[in-house]
Amino acid sequence: ARVVFPHPQVPIIKTLIRLWTKTNLFYILTDQYILKMKFIQQLLGSQTLLYLAYIALLCISCSPHYKENRQCKEYEHTKKANSLIREEKWEEVISYHQNLLQTESPNNCTRAEIYNVLATTYHYLGDYNNTIYFGELGAEFSTSTNQQIRSYYLISAAYRSKAQQKDTKPNNKEAALSWINKALRLANSPYIDDHWKSKVFFNAGALYHDVFHYKEKAKNYYIKAMKLCRKDSDSYNRILLRFIRILLESGYIDDAQKKINELKPLIKNETKTHVHLLQLEAKISIARKQFIESRNLLEKALILAKRKNMKGEIKRLNKLLSTQK
Repeated sequence: ARVVFPHPQVPIIKTLIRLWTKTNLFYILTDQYILKMKFIQQLLGSQTLLYLAYIALLCISCSPHYKENRQCKEYEHTKKANSLIREEKWEEVISYHQNLLQTESPNNCTRAEIYNVLATTYHYLGDYNNTIYFGELGAEFSTSTNQQIRSYYLISAAYRSKAQQKDTKPNNKEAALSWINKALRLANSPYIDDHWKSKVFFNAGALYHDVFHYKEKAKNYYIKAMKLCRKDSDSYNRILLRFIRILLESGYIDDAQKKINELKPLIKNETKTHVHLLQLEAKISIARKQFIESRNLLEKALILAKRKNMKGEIKRLNKLLSTQK
């Protein structure tokens, strides 16, 4: 019997091929670096290869790698995990994911997701050694470039925070730079989601801002990050706070206050970003020699940071408060 293929001009076939070539799965299977998008598009112009791609699409949907990727996506949308993260219940996030590792048998994709969530959580809590530990595990078990790049920038962020500590070791600065450069190289790939690219650019900016004190280079990375963020997102607001810090550090106190006033209504109370906002407001008050106001803001931020168990911020706030006595 003769096999009759669908005509390549049939819209549904063309749509399937187009969708397939844009999925993360396709790039995983081609090892992401072997084939580039333009090359693929040129090849798929031929009718024979279009038929072959259509057949491959049907076969791939039954492959173990496809199932693992699908299961990982199902994990990413677990209601319980997401609700804990949104509510910033970090201790519960840790216990929930540690329990998953002990009671379930997660595949590599899901395991990498869990490790990256734990690395993120420990970073918010100021436990940078555990951030590095779980970030490295996330990189080891990652099954996609999106997971890899997330692990890289988390590890860099932890070393950046360690590099700012009083008893820091010289290699923390070099390690932070090394890991963020790995993430930046990976960010050039067209297969990385914009969300993770923006995180990489933000953390690159923060490294050059906080550790190397190159404000212009930091601003350039912040701009890159902002272009990839939704304007109503917490990530966007965090980058704006960084811009305001640069204004303040450059002596533009009134401009910094104006930007703070614009940003205030956009930041939710009782969040880690609100802690950063209060801290920056306090610094503006210090610059204006309004010490009573600055102390009130710092104490308010400290209460919230303690409630959120933000160990890194607690240290910074206590240090600022000690200068107000």
